[in-house]
Amino acid sequence: MEDVKRAVSVAREALEQDAAEARKRGWGVPTPDSSSVAALAAGMLVAEAINGAAERRSAPRSAARARASRSAA
Repeated sequence: MEDVKRAVSVAREALEQDAAEARKRGWGVPTPDSSSVAALAAGMLVAEAINGAAERRSAPRSAARARASRSAA
């Protein structure tokens, strides 16, 4: 749950910064809406989950390779 809150906070901050830049350029008065914040936060959580899964898959192989190279030396 803490990851979700953090992702929503980061997403909202990023979209608010993007909206501020758009306002500076005179592109109207855009503001982040709930669905945009939710979509960005969900994407961040999915990316984190994929990255974590990839790290967990590669960690045992790296450890096994390190043991194999130590025993071969």
